[in-house]
Amino acid sequence: VDQPRTGGISIVNCTVTGNRSTRAAVCFQRETGAVCIYNNIIWDNEGGDIESAEPILSSCNLLGAATGIVCDSCVTGDPLFSDSDLATFRLRRDSPARDRGCDASACLRRPFGRPSVYTDINGHPWVGDPDMGVDEYFEIFVRADVNQNSDPGEIGDAISILTYLFANGPCLCEDAADANDDGTLDLADGVYILVYCFRQGPYPPPPFPDPGEDPTEDSLDCRYYEPGTSPSPP
Repeated sequence: VDQPRTGGISIVNCTVTGNRSTRAAVCFQRETGAVCIYNNIIWDNEGGDIESAEPILSSCNLLGAATGIVCDSCVTGDPLFSDSDLATFRLRRDSPARDRGCDASACLRRPFGRPSVYTDINGHPWVGDPDMGVDEYFEIFVRADVNQNSDPGEIGDAISILTYLFANGPCLCEDAADANDDGTLDLADGVYILVYCFRQGPYPPPPFPDPGEDPTEDSLDCRYYEPGTSPSPP
């Protein structure tokens, strides 16, 4: 972004990273008037992240090395993007950019007014406080991969469901254990997996067999999921 003329500019919910040049990724060469920089991930740009000839008051940004920027609420460090192929800039659960944004509607005036329902680049609405960057954090899981060994829909997953229901066992991802996607965890989920395993029953509903988001709304949660790991409860 290069703004050499006088006039206002807004940079809201953007992700600016991986640029390789001798200049900063966001560069204000001279007085630009009103400048709004909110809820952005501006990080790991070779020529620098933000540079300004005059101090600019900013708020709610994850920044690397910023010159000429005074932040009300800045976070530094790695934004921890997910390794998932589903989205380049998806945030991990432990990302410092999660829930660290702020309401930028005050700086989004006509003709750049915020729509009545704000969504991110993938069409997701805010969940709680806004995240920084272009992509809101959403849970990613594989249905029927209850024991999280990246082999969904096998007998170990059915045993994990039964252990959770009848022996107080752990269930780190309720969405994954909801094998039939009816929004509840019960014996039918364990039976569904067993029928799939031994009776060539129907495939579990998406997301299966690859990671994805839950296509149906329910009250179940996924407190932890990183495919191919054997996590301990957080």
